[in-house]
Amino acid sequence: MEMEEVRSEETAMYGQGGGASEEGVMCSGGVSDEGFDDELSMLPRHTKVIVIGNNRTKSVLVGLQGIVKKAVGLGGWHWLPCGSTASRVSRDLNGFIVCVHDIVGLLDALHLDKVYVVAKDWGAFVGYAFGYIHPERVLGLAALGTPFFKPVALLELRKHISDGHYTKCWSLPGVPEADFGCLDVATIIKRIYILLCNSSMPIALDKEKTLDLVKASDPLPDWMTEEDLQVYAELYKSSGFEYPMEVPYRCWERNAAKLANQEDLRFPLLSC
Repeated sequence: MEMEEVRSEETAMYGQGGGASEEGVMCSGGVSDEGFDDELSMLPRHTKVIVIGNNRTKSVLVGLQGIVKKAVGLGGWHWLPCGSTASRVSRDLNGFIVCVHDIVGLLDALHLDKVYVVAKDWGAFVGYAFGYIHPERVLGLAALGTPFFKPVALLELRKHISDGHYTKCWSLPGVPEADFGCLDVATIIKRIYILLCNSSMPIALDKEKTLDLVKASDPLPDWMTEEDLQVYAELYKSSGFEYPMEVPYRCWERNAAKLANQEDLRFPLLSC
């Protein structure tokens, strides 16, 4: 279903930059300098800004804060640092649905009743789950990079994914641990980003490790620097990879099963 343009006095929530409606919220995972003031100049006055990222992201906030104030005024500036330690809780308490509860808590804390949700990649599953569980909080949903499937269809689709696909491999207990075990953290991060930025997704053959599909000589993606790599490596040295493997790879089927009996989504949805 195509999402019609909707003008509302409610708020808007964005996951990767973009605009917002009256008294809106812009939630950004990154900052792009090119055309940023022009984009912000179209936002309403006193837009609330939520920035989600690691401590390195925080270093750009001083300059960005000035741009936002100049363009739209500043209704609120909320810093939400990414967790720097692993989540050591029961596997049943880790998953997309837990992220949904976090979103609800955030909206309640900011006194936001209904929002537009824009989600990307694995975040789309959080967006879909949020829409299923709390349709009363959603004005509309746009998902990028992950097409929409009903939970039952998603469970069926999962059966047809190749066993050598990284999403299948890393969902199995012990497999990513063996895959990552003999590599240092920076090499693991580097190979993951190279792997996922391939024009075609390589498939591991029987007994082949997913990260061995990347050659040591393969370069980083153009948009990622060695400095970026070291920042991520330091964070993962503290947190480990337990939670990133649980969410999204190991919780996928478990969360889809919990949503299988939910009613159809009843708000504008754009999925591509």
